[in-house]
Amino acid sequence: MDDFLATLETNGGPSLTCGTKGDWQGLYRRFITCSNFGGWLSMRSRDVNAQLKTHYVEALCSADFCSQTLATKHNVEIVDLVLRIRERIIECPPDTEIRRNLVRQVVKILSNVDDDLKQLLMSNCSLREILA
Repeated sequence: MDDFLATLETNGGPSLTCGTKGDWQGLYRRFITCSNFGGWLSMRSRDVNAQLKTHYVEALCSADFCSQTLATKHNVEIVDLVLRIRERIIECPPDTEIRRNLVRQVVKILSNVDDDLKQLLMSNCSLREILA
């Protein structure tokens, strides 16, 4: 909190969003200590995390998992990637475009890895169910 308040002192407040000068440190100090701050911070954190998750899923859907890209990765990285995509697929409602895109990405990854790694990945029951 002290670091944040120190930036207000050096920068003179939120100049990008407001041209008003004033006691920004006092305002923020009161806000941080008020009873509404915990709820606001929790809601704001939830919103930011949801936005990050949305951007992450969009990046997964649009990534090019061609054989050249996967050839530069260690098997453990590919396994981790597939398991992370599987987690996102499980979180998606059925019959959504995002879910279909994520499943396509897993299929593409599986088609671009060697048979041993493919067999290892397909030994995961929940992944087999998703791809069935």
